[in-house]
Amino acid sequence: MTGRNDRFRHIWNMATETLPMMTTKKKTPSDFLKSVLGRPVDVKLNNGVEYKGVLACLDGFMNIAMEQTQEYQNGQLKAHALHLGVQVIS
Repeated sequence: MTGRNDRFRHIWNMATETLPMMTTKKKTPSDFLKSVLGRPVDVKLNNGVEYKGVLACLDGFMNIAMEQTQEYQNGQLKAHALHLGVQVIS
């Protein structure tokens, strides 16, 4: 009887360990961006300019607004801004 219970316990443990992996929803880029709202972020533009600040908001077109922002060019601090908006142009 003990052997049977041990096998059941082993199978149950294996199932419950893998269950969270099977049921977790895959995160989208949108989910990730929502999770970093209000947190410090680094945003690097195609022209090499980098902004470091707190992500204040974003919209469905990936336009963003940042607060407490610093602008860097070639690794050098160039400007400070309280608020910054970056608009996506395709």
